[in-house]
Amino acid sequence: MNTSSEQLVDAMDDDEAKQQFTDAEKTLGASMGLIVFLGISKLICGSVGIYGAITYKVWAVAISLAFYCVEFAHNLFAMNIIGLLMPGFFAYPHVFFMKEVKEGIMSEENYELEKQSCCCV
Repeated sequence: MNTSSEQLVDAMDDDEAKQQFTDAEKTLGASMGLIVFLGISKLICGSVGIYGAITYKVWAVAISLAFYCVEFAHNLFAMNIIGLLMPGFFAYPHVFFMKEVKEGIMSEENYELEKQSCCCV
């Protein structure tokens, strides 16, 4: 039994249109695989970043930051101005969290002293 896209291609009269439709369908399938891969990668990197923030591990937060930097670079090369904003907004707290952990400002030992500066308390 033919799928709906195969039925659509079979109903076309123009051979060139059939080929273009088939090529576009193949490209979309490859793009969808890339989109799924990037989504899963972003989920994993974000989860590692959350783990790093909870346990004060700079390397784990750096993994999450690296993904935002790659996303920023992609949007820069694609000249997507709005796409540059989101990774930039998310990278900013990662950079400063890593800086504070390295300087000893934020750690498990002094978290109680820093907790009052959080807007959530």
